[in-house]
Amino acid sequence: CGVAPFEPTLKLVNHVLNNPGLKFKGLMGYDGHCTLKVKESERKILSQKANFLLADTKKYVEDSGIAVEIISGSGTFTYRFASEIEVITEIQAGTYLLMDTAFRDHGVREFDLTLSVLTTVISRPEYPGAEGLVIVDAGRKSISPELGNPEVKNPSNAYVYSLSDEHGRVICEDEAKTPRVGDKIELWVRDANGTINKFERFYVIRDDVVENIWRIPLCGRRTKK
Repeated sequence: CGVAPFEPTLKLVNHVLNNPGLKFKGLMGYDGHCTLKVKESERKILSQKANFLLADTKKYVEDSGIAVEIISGSGTFTYRFASEIEVITEIQAGTYLLMDTAFRDHGVREFDLTLSVLTTVISRPEYPGAEGLVIVDAGRKSISPELGNPEVKNPSNAYVYSLSDEHGRVICEDEAKTPRVGDKIELWVRDANGTINKFERFYVIRDDVVENIWRIPLCGRRTKK
């Protein structure tokens, strides 16, 4: 994706300017290497290094006489650091709107978790050793396990033990409060991006009241030939 800074970028910009079907507006960069794979303590230095490179490339293009109106960069992990760089005009943060437990656990704690999946208990095994175990109707086909298992929002005394394709295994640490068949268990999503793609709509809730239903267009679908 994209091209290297400085001369390769200028070459691409000139190609855009010489194409009557295109209009050049600005440059975009993304410090994606500063997300899950770096230590929280290293994120600011690495992010700003990358975004200063973007800023220097803007100046390089402008020094050739080409106006650069937009500089777009960063994301939810690094918006705090990129916003300190004056030439950046647009922050590409998206996940902060919904959040997931992976972002929270990797250092983005200023936004509340909001994206959850509501599941139903469909089985409560009774064999020896299954005390506190319930089976819910959501597995890997409903909730992305890419970054780990989801987290139980309610009831608070439970955790997700494992996910199969269609089912989830939830263990309640207080056996006396183990949900029954038909009860609901709400799960905080671990990987928002991979989970949203599996559903056709959001149920928008405020104070336990559904205020709206937003459609998710083209979720998990392929473009028809």
